[in-house]
Amino acid sequence: WAEKIMWLSKAFFHLIFFPIALVLAVFQYLIRRYKRVPGKSHKKQRIAVVGAGIAGCGAAWSLKQSGHDVVLYEEREDLGGNAKTHQWKLPGKPITGLSVLAWPKDYFHNYGNLLKSLNIGSEPVNLRFFTNSVNSGIVAHGVETPLRKALESDFEKWDRLVDFIKKVNWTFTGSLQSMYAMSYLNPLNVIPLRWLVRLFRISDQFWDTVIIPVYSSTFLTIKLATVPAIIAPIIDSIIPLNSDPKLWTWANNSSEVFQKMTKGVDVRTATPVKWVRRISDGEVYVTDTKKTEKFDKVIFACPSSAVPKILASPSYLEKMLLSLITYTDDTDDSFLEGTVHSDLSVLPEKYRGDLTTKFANYIEVSRTATGDLHLENTFLLSSWIPLIQRRKAEGKEDPPMFITYNSKKQINHQVKTIDNRRAHPDLSLRNLGISFLLRLIQGVKGSYFCASYTTPGNGHDLSLLSGFVVAHEVSGEYPFTSDPLAVADFHRLRSLMGF
Repeated sequence: WAEKIMWLSKAFFHLIFFPIALVLAVFQYLIRRYKRVPGKSHKKQRIAVVGAGIAGCGAAWSLKQSGHDVVLYEEREDLGGNAKTHQWKLPGKPITGLSVLAWPKDYFHNYGNLLKSLNIGSEPVNLRFFTNSVNSGIVAHGVETPLRKALESDFEKWDRLVDFIKKVNWTFTGSLQSMYAMSYLNPLNVIPLRWLVRLFRISDQFWDTVIIPVYSSTFLTIKLATVPAIIAPIIDSIIPLNSDPKLWTWANNSSEVFQKMTKGVDVRTATPVKWVRRISDGEVYVTDTKKTEKFDKVIFACPSSAVPKILASPSYLEKMLLSLITYTDDTDDSFLEGTVHSDLSVLPEKYRGDLTTKFANYIEVSRTATGDLHLENTFLLSSWIPLIQRRKAEGKEDPPMFITYNSKKQINHQVKTIDNRRAHPDLSLRNLGISFLLRLIQGVKGSYFCASYTTPGNGHDLSLLSGFVVAHEVSGEYPFTSDPLAVADFHRLRSLMGF
């Protein structure tokens, strides 16, 4: 009965709630499009930003650049949100990323401009994946294996599938390479990728041993059945299955980005917000663990589930929308907790030499006693991070630097664990519909919302740009007006967020 109730609730959402969300979103867009909106106030304002991930820091940076007073609250001791880093206890104390490790330069136009404006260097990297299916064999970027040869027809079908989806997308948005090019009318918004994979007769083995292992590292979940088909060309462009993924990463690490972004901002780390009370637009009170202060507006850049807990007297619509958003850890704990370590034994001895020098991820695929898919994913940081490669060239003998998720093995030489709770909203039809509806609560009584759940996907550029969008609505200036690609993405996300 529990399974039937769950199925009925999902069916209700897909068949009823999403069309309502679409109608309301279009209705609200028409109101904003044809209603005369008063000009923004250009007076100096005092703004509270709750959450110091890339979205919150982006909003704070944009507002500070525009001359406003900003207080940035963060309950953790460090800035960065999901972009976690670690300082290794080695000579020179190198810092490496632990999550949010690289990005696609051709898509991250605003993040690229941010790094230039902050004078932060970046370098190209090849991030190869090595998948070891216990019962089937190996599939790895740049390596010919028996399993790779056996799945050749599936790789060809995957390419045809991606090309088909690309053509459908182009019909509605034009031949535009952008994560923000979306159309409400595109049927692939609501068709799961898994359905099309089956329609194109791509084998279940390919889905289990190639697609899920490779792309689960991006989505932080192995449950990809509900991922909308529309996204396939983007993920295949960023991490292609048939060629080496070519991405970019920081010359040093991501922590310097957050330090430079928040220069001049009143940053309050290890300071959880207890209460936000809104009187009106222009009179908002924020209470932390020590005191209550008055602000003109507040921007919530924290996980959606945290907002109703600290927002005094939220409306029914606010409570409903923010509580309906689901995160990957709600249904899958495969990437909930990672172990940072230096234990080579997690890698098969036969392949250790190649894995520690040529690959970014080692993924071991197996089945549980009940037949469920089980993935153990090890991020091989020391094999490719530029800072560590430079140290190797200088003759420094650093230990392996790994992060392993969902391991059944005993892991030695542990350094720490990282918690990815509330790191990624599900990339699903449900959340897509809710993100459309969030426009109905943006700006109410001086409160705004940004972060990945307010966008049509997950990604550093998406979250950063959501911060720029709400900062612009508050009264900040968009910073990268000289780059037409960045500007176009900004306006597209403004439209998708309902502004």
